[in-house]
Amino acid sequence: MVKTKIGIVILHYETINDTKNCIDSIIDNILDENIYIIVVDNGSKTGTIDSLKKEYKNVHFIKSPLNIGYAKGNNLGYEFAKNQLHCELIILANNDIIFDDVNFIDNLRKHYNKEKFDVAGPKIISKLDGNNQNPVAKIFLSTKDIIRTKYKFYLLYFLSYFNLDTKIIKDNDYAHRERLDENDFQLHGSCIILGNRYVKKYPGLCNKTFMYGEESILKYIVEKNGLSMKYFDDLVVNHREATTTKAVWGKGRKKRQFYYKWSANGCKILELLVKNKIDPFD
Repeated sequence: MVKTKIGIVILHYETINDTKNCIDSIIDNILDENIYIIVVDNGSKTGTIDSLKKEYKNVHFIKSPLNIGYAKGNNLGYEFAKNQLHCELIILANNDIIFDDVNFIDNLRKHYNKEKFDVAGPKIISKLDGNNQNPVAKIFLSTKDIIRTKYKFYLLYFLSYFNLDTKIIKDNDYAHRERLDENDFQLHGSCIILGNRYVKKYPGLCNKTFMYGEESILKYIVEKNGLSMKYFDDLVVNHREATTTKAVWGKGRKKRQFYYKWSANGCKILELLVKNKIDPFD
């Protein structure tokens, strides 16, 4: 029986040790002859992948001269996996993901052969607190939700210049929302699995965002086009969490402003999609 061809796209930016650890975890635990590793250097200025090219001869490296963001960066690797390697399944993984479950690929192939899902997500265990980050309740239930959240981020961004944002910010309004049914969820963006029907039909992720909001946009695309989204508890990865943003922006106001700015932009893009004012892949 021919095994499903799987491409694993690792999005790299600056933190070279994370990327090395991610590659090593794939090679040590889940690699076989039908798995391909694609590393995209998303415009790193110091932590470039040049040193890794000599060490990993069987890894495909793609280099973007600029940081083009989460979606477009992933799409570079996705397009290569789709058009050059002819992969049936494509996994988009942050470089701080660790694949240390030796049964991950076997379980993934079994699920895909049985269910032919379009989009799927694994159990993602945070290295910070040990909690599972997947799945989460669907964040936006209406266009009003999207608009309200967009303006909340604009306000927080403005207040951050006076360090007032931390005085009014509250827990995510949606963090404790109960799932209404088995379809009322979306997936964490640090590790997303795209099935063959999605791969054949779409050129990648919606290319309008820079960072943040991609999970909600993917959920919208799935719902609008009648695709299937699944979560599998027996697919397990570990997540070091936000190591790149911490390395580049630190832990203070700059990091918060980065989050507010691009989260607001993600909401804006989703609002335009819902209102049919833009094409997600144009």
